[in-house]
Amino acid sequence: SPLRNTDWDKGNDILIEGFARFVREVNPRAGAVFVEWGLTLAESKALIAKHGIEKNILWIQPQPTPRMNAYIQAADVLADQFCIGTFGGIMPKGLLFGTPNLIYLDEAVHKWCLPEFPPILNTRTPDDVFAALKRLYEEPGYTRQISDAGIEWYARHHSSQVVADAFAEAVRDATGGGAKEIRK
Repeated sequence: SPLRNTDWDKGNDILIEGFARFVREVNPRAGAVFVEWGLTLAESKALIAKHGIEKNILWIQPQPTPRMNAYIQAADVLADQFCIGTFGGIMPKGLLFGTPNLIYLDEAVHKWCLPEFPPILNTRTPDDVFAALKRLYEEPGYTRQISDAGIEWYARHHSSQVVADAFAEAVRDATGGGAKEIRK
């Protein structure tokens, strides 16, 4: 694996390699939507061309949140990052909308803050990406199961109410219980 600067490198090459194999071996008509943004854009486009899968890729510009949410809801699977090991705002949206997530999460890093590991497709290599895409494509029951589990996990561990309650508890703790009520 190349040395990566995880400040800006999300491992798009890992996704492209795994997706290209999926197109070649499983579903030649598969399509992917890529956001035309980032420091590795030229390298990503070159790798896509090397694999001859340009016809399988739709490039879009960065989107405002409501429109990006619509893309996430319409997708069969959501790809996030494959080398950072943590998550930001994209993965929870996939869970909220029931869209299976391809993402690499370092389980050891999350044990302190997550009471239950999220139901994601933990993918770190092109082979992992290929295997996850193949399983989702060939096993609709599994796809539905991981989709439903994602929705349930989000409701229990990351919903607006859960976050507001955790914030209110943190304020109460920080003020020694002096804050009577935090308005929601």
